[in-house]
Amino acid sequence: MSDNDKRLRYDVLMTAIGIVDQDLYWRKENGERVIAPSTEVYISKAKELMTFVDDIPDPMVKNVTQLLTEHSGK
Repeated sequence: MSDNDKRLRYDVLMTAIGIVDQDLYWRKENGERVIAPSTEVYISKAKELMTFVDDIPDPMVKNVTQLLTEHSGK
């Protein structure tokens, strides 16, 4: 796995953690009783995001994703 691939996977994981935690925060703010999610919830969200990155049928969207990935690596 190249360094760019590792960086992309790391960025996707950090984004997934942020999404799951933000959802947890808003549910708690709305008065729901919440418990900490399992690691599997974070991994599932990361897999969902990676599917978006890996399987984009529209080449224009993929080009934008590649540009963002290249930019974040600098």
